[in-house]
Amino acid sequence: SLYYIGIGRVAYLKNNYVKALEHFTVAFRITERISKSSDIVKVKESIAIVKFFSGNMEDALDDLKNILKVLENLNDLNKILICKFKIAQINFILNSITNNYDKSIEEFIQLIELAENLSETEVLFQCYLTIGHSYRSKEQFDEAMHYFLKAESLIEKFYYNTRHLASLYQGEGTIFYYKRRFTKAIYLYEKALSYFEEMNDQRNASMIYYLLYNAHLLNRDIITSNYYKSKFENNLEYIPPLLLLGIRKQEKRISNIKKICLLLPFGFLGVFLLTQNIIVAVILCLGIITGLIVIWLYKLISGRKYNPKKIF
Repeated sequence: SLYYIGIGRVAYLKNNYVKALEHFTVAFRITERISKSSDIVKVKESIAIVKFFSGNMEDALDDLKNILKVLENLNDLNKILICKFKIAQINFILNSITNNYDKSIEEFIQLIELAENLSETEVLFQCYLTIGHSYRSKEQFDEAMHYFLKAESLIEKFYYNTRHLASLYQGEGTIFYYKRRFTKAIYLYEKALSYFEEMNDQRNASMIYYLLYNAHLLNRDIITSNYYKSKFENNLEYIPPLLLLGIRKQEKRISNIKKICLLLPFGFLGVFLLTQNIIVAVILCLGIITGLIVIWLYKLISGRKYNPKKIF
């Protein structure tokens, strides 16, 4: 059993999830026959984690729910909390697909009281952090910042996970970005970037390059904006395809808006020269603008409008 667990972990660290799952499954079958419940839980948790990272989230969720039943029989409150937290994390990802953030917020709020009673500070930190990200995705920025600050207040109380800290600063930065406080957003993005680069996390670092490119551009620092744009373009291989598609859609939409803004004055002038009637020219241009607004509202209501605030 220990042998298969060992080679399973090696395969997992190499992102070879198929092999890792094979080895952990063999270890589980052996452990199930000869070991106690607590050992079975450990192997089953490894299987659930591999399934999660390989994209089989529903299967991972089912495994964790089965593990939770075993832990409840063992009455191990700390492990019950951690298992419930892992279930909540997967539910958060699944709920975010349907924009059902309220359900996740409710689930994490229920975990907060248990985490406080058991003095599980890191779980408490992650609960605050995830609730903050949920409110940020709902564009309720004051509520999001409230929970981000609660998470930040816990940083010195435990040996924090650098990745969680980077995620915290990234979330806070995005709130200031959409409040158009770009200097503060840039400061927080750069703090997040320093942690991601320290961990050699190129995927998340590349996302921060993109956020810094936009923040500096809106802050009218063209030179620094172009620097981060170049860094982002040089790291496209680390960006998930779906995320990259969303970014390209956003850029295309912005480009189209710029073209419309440039062409409208010329269109107005052209109509005026043809009709020699300024009222007709104004009415025609207003009609075009109204039509564009109607199309935008239709896409927004039908759910087809791409929301750049939910990229990260």
